[in-house]
Amino acid sequence: MDFNIELQTENVLLRPIKVDDFDSFFDLTKDESMWIYYTSDLSIEGNLEKWIDDAITDGVEKKRLAFTIIDKKQNQIIGSTSFGNISHYDKRIEIGWTWIGKEFRGKGFNDQIKFLMIKYCFEELGFERVELKI
Repeated sequence: MDFNIELQTENVLLRPIKVDDFDSFFDLTKDESMWIYYTSDLSIEGNLEKWIDDAITDGVEKKRLAFTIIDKKQNQIIGSTSFGNISHYDKRIEIGWTWIGKEFRGKGFNDQIKFLMIKYCFEELGFERVELKI
């Protein structure tokens, strides 16, 4: 699996997360209510920094591929999603850790994101199972 891939449609781009995404992410994550059911409260600056660092480390270690989601028409970061729990032996992968800024929800981005990811898993990776973690 290529941990430097970019997936895109006409409207959305998924590219590997970078440290430089912090400021855009922090603007999107300030709403504490977004994190009630998430693994960490990313409205807290230190938690967001650690989350980004962990995502990058997981990518280097080939454990999880965290993407930054970009609205291509606005050239604006709108959230993040990831591939994780990758098992080449079982031909299985998980899609999860997804969050989208409040102002971008309900606009069809998540449909496009999941379509790109699922299509990549089956058609490019040849995996047999894709699990969605919600």
